[in-house]
Amino acid sequence: MTRGFHSSLAASLSATEIDLILFLDVATGTSPATLRFTTNATDMTYPVPGGSTYFSRPFDMGDIQIEGGETPSVQIILADVDSYMDTWLLTSDFRYQKVVRRIAVREHTTLVSSTTDTLRITNHDREGHNFVFTAEPLLGILGRINLPARIMTRADFPGMPREGVVR
Repeated sequence: MTRGFHSSLAASLSATEIDLILFLDVATGTSPATLRFTTNATDMTYPVPGGSTYFSRPFDMGDIQIEGGETPSVQIILADVDSYMDTWLLTSDFRYQKVVRRIAVREHTTLVSSTTDTLRITNHDREGHNFVFTAEPLLGILGRINLPARIMTRADFPGMPREGVVR
């Protein structure tokens, strides 16, 4: 008896190991310019080949939620039992530095895709054995200014083309 297409597909999908790996780039404003961390159990080079080395350090980052009228913020919690970040605090002020979070999907040993979030550090603090960054997403100027939404008409902009692409 042969297996149907559905059972063959379900078996192959359930056998695939899909894993999410987070990469974090934290600008320091000093030299070296960027600290790189990953949630992987061992250090990794990303992107492969020829990328940067990301050091294994557990961290957690909340969801970025944008609600009307409020500046969104998110906490990035780095495990810092060895006080690694304290040495950086002696030479760096992390406020207003850029943070980039990349989420990569790994199937078996291949990194398939990634998404990127870019943030700016507004505050940092130590909470026990954790180092906490408070950050906000980098928004364009229109994300900062609360303009009323409305449709532009020819009365507002007489040079607006009737149709086609604006060059």
